[in-house]
Amino acid sequence: IFHPGNTVELRFEKDSFKYKPGQYLFLNVPEVSSLQWHHFTLSSSPEEGFVSVHIRIVGDWTKKLADLLGCFEKGEVGVKAPRIYIDGPYGAPAEDLYNYKAAILIGTGIGVTPAASLLKSVWYRYYRNAPMPLRKLYFFWINRDAEAFSWFQSLIASLEDTVPASQLEIHTYLTGNQSYDDIQNISMSHADAVDPITELKSRTHFGRPNWRSIFKAVQDFEKCQNGSIHESDGLLDIGVFYCGP
Repeated sequence: IFHPGNTVELRFEKDSFKYKPGQYLFLNVPEVSSLQWHHFTLSSSPEEGFVSVHIRIVGDWTKKLADLLGCFEKGEVGVKAPRIYIDGPYGAPAEDLYNYKAAILIGTGIGVTPAASLLKSVWYRYYRNAPMPLRKLYFFWINRDAEAFSWFQSLIASLEDTVPASQLEIHTYLTGNQSYDDIQNISMSHADAVDPITELKSRTHFGRPNWRSIFKAVQDFEKCQNGSIHESDGLLDIGVFYCGP
């Protein structure tokens, strides 16, 4: 699937491949290079019927792969699926998301892929009324270009409709250069039901997040909600998970 922002989503099926949200794998495509293995974070969740990775087209290997998949062709193109080899999965810190009472999940640019896998896992747990020790998730999605928000827009929109805001907060930030007039025009359209940039209910912020004030606000709120920071449920207090440049 060729996404805006020069990003290709590669999906494949392999029933014997078992993994956890947030993990990654190494990928080899012999028709591109028989010797090169590249690691990518899994953007799918174990509940889905396929395995997926999102690949930003930025170098020779990724450009050759995109060309092989027919990403640069116009109109309907019949492309033969190439043979791929995978090595993994491998563990990553994001696996520990459910070990915390509250978590701050940050994805910047294509670094949103582990967040996508974890958010899908959260969505499936709520949809199926499955137990989830994590009480509150703060998700921050930061992009330089507005079109990048389309990569997982439908996923985030589904989360907004399914998971209550008291348990999931979504914050989007656009850091690319925006003229004053553009910001004013977008701000004036905030009376709409959805954000004009992301088409989400959550409103887009301009510029980079002020992490010092964000961390302080989350810390204060969680202390009020959970009382003593030393509870006997075995969970840690607040985890911060980040992926990006």
